[in-house]
Amino acid sequence: MWGHASKGRLGNNAPDTQNQSSPIQLPGTNWNSISCTYKNVLATKSDGTAWSWGVGGNGGLGQNNTTQYSSPTQIPGTTWLRASTGRTTGMLITST
Repeated sequence: MWGHASKGRLGNNAPDTQNQSSPIQLPGTNWNSISCTYKNVLATKSDGTAWSWGVGGNGGLGQNNTTQYSSPTQIPGTTWLRASTGRTTGMLITST
């Protein structure tokens, strides 16, 4: 991940002012797919779990709240294959 760090978008729990001009490793391992907007990020891992972080406005992180998260937070369920995002929405494809 790299770029603008505000609102937790880089997922590394860094302060909003700590922008990254070169790649940093996303916490965790076995990331399978990732999708992002200017406000949030959705990702899946090879174990079928889904994760989100960034701005939580409008419920766009799938956490059943509007909380902002600055590090990956698991979305309930373990059958997720792929993540996709829209401007203020998130979508996950399930294997069932």
